Amino acid sequence: MNQKGFINILLIVIVVVLVGAGIYVVSTRQVTPPTPTITPKPSPTPALSPNSTTATTGDDAYNWPIQNVCIPVSRPGDPVVIRDLRDGTYIYQRSDGNLFRGNQNHCKCLAAQTLISTPDGQKIIKDLKEGMSVYTLDRKGNKIAAPLLKVAKVSVPADYVIFHMLLSDGRELLVSGAHPTADNRTVEELRDQDNLDGARILKKDLVPYGDLFTYDILPAGGTGLYWANDILLKSMLTE
Repeated sequence: MNQKGFINILLIVIVVVLVGAGIYVVSTRQVTPPTPTITPKPSPTPALSPNSTTATTGDDAYNWPIQNVCIPVSRPGDPVVIRDLRDGTYIYQRSDGNLFRGNQNHCKCLAAQTLISTPDGQKIIKDLKEGMSVYTLDRKGNKIAAPLLKVAKVSVPADYVIFHMLLSDGRELLVSGAHPTADNRTVEELRDQDNLDGARILKKDLVPYGDLFTYDILPAGGTGLYWANDILLKSMLTE
């Protein structure tokens, strides 16, 4: 074999060795897979099932704080009833989108057209403002005029029911069952023939209310007493 042929054979061997080494490296190289990026799953936003009377958010059907329905509201229509849960509670939504569950049985207020005794005559309760004067009893039992410290306007369901009371002297009142009387009973506790502010209760029935808000007031003077449709009652508000 001449020198030229030997060199060619040597080059072929070198090429074969290099190719084989490259194949070996590629086949045995350990490839480290990239670390996957985990995106946190956002907390579910409370939502209502469109075909159900039950509020749903994940596996929790009542994932909202339980609050009284009768809470003061700063804007008309806030909060708004958006679902009846058929168990005496309702789902409400504020204008900021927040939802909560409430119980209408906690309402302690008066109908919107209730007349309140004031030094300027009878005034409709829904028209009263803080600072206006109404009649109240002071701690000594004297009838005095005092400014209103608080006025509450609260939202109730569209199908809210309220007590209609008729007294033996002709006075009438539409009022929520939990509202306190002047002698620290509640309207719901009263029965036919019970005495209320010097008269007997002839009838007390639940009737449809037909308004979206109920109202209450708190006069200064320390007793919280005022006359609603000429019946002495006690405010559910506190100083």
